[in-house]
Amino acid sequence: MSDPLRQELLDIFVGRATKRYGLSEINQLQHALQAAALAEADGAPPATVLAS
Repeated sequence: MSDPLRQELLDIFVGRATKRYGLSEINQLQHALQAAALAEADGAPPATVLAS
């Protein structure tokens, strides 16, 4: 993958991660991290934690 393409994809993901999640006060990244932490605390396998 070329560096410009890699940077473009990273910019897209970072841009989306900082947007609000639905009507809540948290953003997409905070929601994803919270969901992953809860899945891990519940004993979910790593693939499920990652998918959360």
